[in-house]
Amino acid sequence: MLCRYQFEMLRDSYRLEAYDKAIKAAVTFKKEFSSEELFILDIGANSGSLPMLAARHGADKVSKKAKLRCMWCIHMHTGEWI
Repeated sequence: MLCRYQFEMLRDSYRLEAYDKAIKAAVTFKKEFSSEELFILDIGANSGSLPMLAARHGADKVSKKAKLRCMWCIHMHTGEWI
């Protein structure tokens, strides 16, 4: 489940374009200088947008690990960071 702020992030085309360019450059660089399989792990991924970008640019394997509850939503509710 996505938190409200994640919808704003996904609609932020400038941010996503910057992530897209950075991930493309990193994957391209790694593929150019290494023959090892490229595995991307996105920790804290709720939307899964960054692993999808990595897969689109040629990562061999991608995975995302998200917590059951969004840390930001917990913070907004309790005022505490977990």
